[in-house]
Amino acid sequence: MKNESKKIGLILLAVAVVILIVVVFFVRRNSDVPNNTSTDTGNTNTNNQDEQYVQVLEDNTKVNISDKLKETKNVNGLQFSNIQLTSKSNQTELLADVVNNTGKDIEDLTFVTVQFVDENGQQITTADGMIEPLKVGQTVQFIVSTTLDYANVYDINITMK
Repeated sequence: MKNESKKIGLILLAVAVVILIVVVFFVRRNSDVPNNTSTDTGNTNTNNQDEQYVQVLEDNTKVNISDKLKETKNVNGLQFSNIQLTSKSNQTELLADVVNNTGKDIEDLTFVTVQFVDENGQQITTADGMIEPLKVGQTVQFIVSTTLDYANVYDINITMK
């Protein structure tokens, strides 16, 4: 009974996320004004400088190639690895594998803030995300996206909310 209610809760959460993504897609597609899902500091100098941390693919996808960004990050017992940052058509997406190394199961959603920084450690922007409940040692994929091009960042800092 308890497992069934957890399954139903996770299914409802997944459905809500899908609906949110569809709504954001259609609203963004029908609007001329960018609809940021991140907290933007107004410092968008990545579009005006030489994009030294970006490789552009044939389909115009920008892939971040900063070695610093790709380093494994450990935050309160959660390990973020296999970090990838891409941008296409002003949609930036951060992907990472998250492993629960806290020594205990995490039964609630974990809310985090991802800070995108330049090589001087100066904040470019932030984006909020969440990590699903995790058992000890379990790995899940973490995804955060923004609707502006932030592919040319040097690194990220992740903090728990």
